Amino acid sequence: MAHQKPSTNKHKGYLSKLLLTAGLATLVADLSFVTQPLAALLDRSKQGTLGILPELGVCLLNATHAIAFHQIAYIPLISRILVLFCAMVALIAGVALLRSKSARPRIQTIELLLSNEAERREISSGSR
Repeated sequence: MAHQKPSTNKHKGYLSKLLLTAGLATLVADLSFVTQPLAALLDRSKQGTLGILPELGVCLLNATHAIAFHQIAYIPLISRILVLFCAMVALIAGVALLRSKSARPRIQTIELLLSNEAERREISSGSR
């Protein structure tokens, strides 16, 4: 049984690295659609504030038009949100698995010390 612990820790390490890599890759791939408008905005920023304001105004008008006339494609929007959600869950799970075992007892020890200190304060204030 003692041989299983290092093996499971090793598997958790691999799993955490896999989840982190997959989550980051998914986030980068799914958020690549943001770079196209940002690239156009950066090109316009070379002209100064007067170059950016019309570009932002056109983006706002396009978004308002799409909302007002119900031209939003909900299926791709929902699928994009679902993919981003899964990527974030993978990142959080990867970080949780990657967190070292030595950090967990320290946190529990600190919580225990704080609870003991709170009990001492209650006892000392209750006796007065």
